[in-house]
Amino acid sequence: MMKYHAEWVDTCQFAFLCWECDSYHYHGSNGDFTDRTELRHSHCLDCKQIEVVISPLTKRYLFGKDKKKYQQYVNSRKVQEKSTQTAT
Repeated sequence: MMKYHAEWVDTCQFAFLCWECDSYHYHGSNGDFTDRTELRHSHCLDCKQIEVVISPLTKRYLFGKDKKKYQQYVNSRKVQEKSTQTAT
């Protein structure tokens, strides 16, 4: 299965550069701008399933309440990481 990294995500969609056709492909994000791996069907690889990774390296285009909500998510991840480090 091919793995791609999303270049950006917003509350409506995310995008990644396809290595097969050298074009951007867009898929719906369903308002989820958190880090995750999505399984999707390719637009140009005979509809084969691909993985799209949304990570801290993915650019977020968020405004207003969504930006605040994402910052709360990032802060909670930092607290979670610190508690994991101190537990070991």
